[in-house]
Amino acid sequence: MTRWPKVKLKDVAIVSSGNSAPQGDEFFINGKYPFCRTSDVGAVHLSPNLTEIKDKLNERGIKGLALFPKGTILIPKSGASTFLNHRAILGLDSYVSSHLATIQTNEIVLFNLWAYYFLVTIDAKMLSPDSDYPTLKLSTISNIEIPLPLIEEQKKIAARLDAVSELLEKQKQLLAEQDTLIQSLFYDTFGIPFKNDKNFKMLSIEDIVSDVQYGTSKKADTSGSTPILRMNNIKYSGEMDYSDLKFIDLGEETSKYLLKKGDILFNRTNSKELVGKTGLYNFDSPMVYAGYLIRVRLKDNFLPICFSVYMNTPYLKAFFLEKCKSIVGMANINAKELQKIPIYLPPLELQEKFAAIVEQIESEKSKIKSAIAETQALFNALMVEYFEE
Repeated sequence: MTRWPKVKLKDVAIVSSGNSAPQGDEFFINGKYPFCRTSDVGAVHLSPNLTEIKDKLNERGIKGLALFPKGTILIPKSGASTFLNHRAILGLDSYVSSHLATIQTNEIVLFNLWAYYFLVTIDAKMLSPDSDYPTLKLSTISNIEIPLPLIEEQKKIAARLDAVSELLEKQKQLLAEQDTLIQSLFYDTFGIPFKNDKNFKMLSIEDIVSDVQYGTSKKADTSGSTPILRMNNIKYSGEMDYSDLKFIDLGEETSKYLLKKGDILFNRTNSKELVGKTGLYNFDSPMVYAGYLIRVRLKDNFLPICFSVYMNTPYLKAFFLEKCKSIVGMANINAKELQKIPIYLPPLELQEKFAAIVEQIESEKSKIKSAIAETQALFNALMVEYFEE
């Protein structure tokens, strides 16, 4: 049980929604007034200070629309993002899409940051009558019961949560900077992909691989003898994510699909925005891989880390997107197409120097990830302390 009395949100805040987006480019040309959409909230997922808003309305576009003040809490209430539990507080006055619920707190009794952190704990799926139809009624949001300590205590607790949240964001930013550093180092060392401004020998991927193979088409499960990697185990950045593994029993076929340290995994089938994700398998433990992945083994003249960074540069991302732009539904790049992609061949000594520096950066990333895990654990513990019943 929380230690404070509860009230319905509608009794301490104005709960409403934004307006339908004006239809037509003429309402946005030379616009200067922010128009916040669910995509803006989704881009940050959770933010107590949302200021990055893509679309701007002009004088014609804002006619008849409600302007919401800085400090308004936003919750997606319709559309695919509803169940993703995005939450934000406007960091500036803005017009708002009708797909977003707006909450303006009565600051005398309800501090908006306190309300925001409480609403972060609310799972939209638990409030929706139909999990297959992502929507939240304003009446449902209005009737959410929120714990209500005295306003000064709300501010004190929110400040503590804010401090931990800000530390977490700084740590995540530091981690992102390490990845940016790796890409910058790659360009400085090897030049821009396709441009070959360092004048290395140009080849195709087929010239630097020793073996290419599709993964197993057999269905994975929550139990089995061997972990299996799927396309969601490769992040968009190319980093491997082993947190959500499934398992499989392949019997005598296991050896055919076993991964070796240094193997490359290429996501051949996905949405056109995600197809081409490329991960580097750097584990010694036995794992296999699924059919939407292609396993690539390189010859000794090309180091796996150099290949992985190359494949995850924005230039290759743009190449894959352009190649698949006309496709409706799931996009696919097969093994033959993959092997025809141009690639330069830097001297092995230069690759080794790059790999050594990346190893140092990855070591620093591991330390930052550990710090992030500790800070996240502290934040989670505080949220449980203040809000969990």
